[in-house]
Amino acid sequence: FPTRRSSDLVLGVFGLGVNNGYTICFKIYAGQESVPGVGVSTKIVMELAEDYLDKGRTMYTDNWYTSVTLANQLLNRSTNLVGTLRSNRKFNPVSVVKAKLKKGEIMSSQSQNNIVVLKWKDKRDVLMLSTKHKNNTVVVNNKRGKQVVKPQMVIDYNKAKGYVDICDLRSSYHSPLRRSLKWYRKVMFEILLNTCLLNAMSLYTAVTSKTKHTQH
Repeated sequence: FPTRRSSDLVLGVFGLGVNNGYTICFKIYAGQESVPGVGVSTKIVMELAEDYLDKGRTMYTDNWYTSVTLANQLLNRSTNLVGTLRSNRKFNPVSVVKAKLKKGEIMSSQSQNNIVVLKWKDKRDVLMLSTKHKNNTVVVNNKRGKQVVKPQMVIDYNKAKGYVDICDLRSSYHSPLRRSLKWYRKVMFEILLNTCLLNAMSLYTAVTSKTKHTQH
């Protein structure tokens, strides 16, 4: 799960996390990542994930990272990609992006190498990409207990993305960052305090099976 936290106008900390919210690596972006012909988001993902590719894993990304280009590069490294997708990304199938759907309807397109781009109409249009799903749907209960039909890739993505949301929420409770800090101090506090503290919490939860933590 690639994550990003902005520490300054031209600087951010990008991290790669696993399904318990533990950050396994990070990269500091200082506005000098551009490479001709390669998008910054794609470059960051491939560099962060280098040690974890070629093992049949699945990468879940939000729409800042997800693209057909990234999907192809990860497939070449035996890694799947599932993520929300921006409508203006290169190589998106026009028929799917411009489809006018009624609530509950689905439109999808599959490439020759099994990259599926899917559009689903919920309360709003949801555009997604996956290299491990088709356009199959399942029946689930919503918050009101009513049965609804959802694409399987949406359900799997929401489940995976929930770990990142929890991590970001925990981080927001006691952020050490202040507007007055220099950018390099912000990075130091982000890594040493936020990231290390959340990693320690993830390890503690995994070892003790305790999901609630008390402050002393």
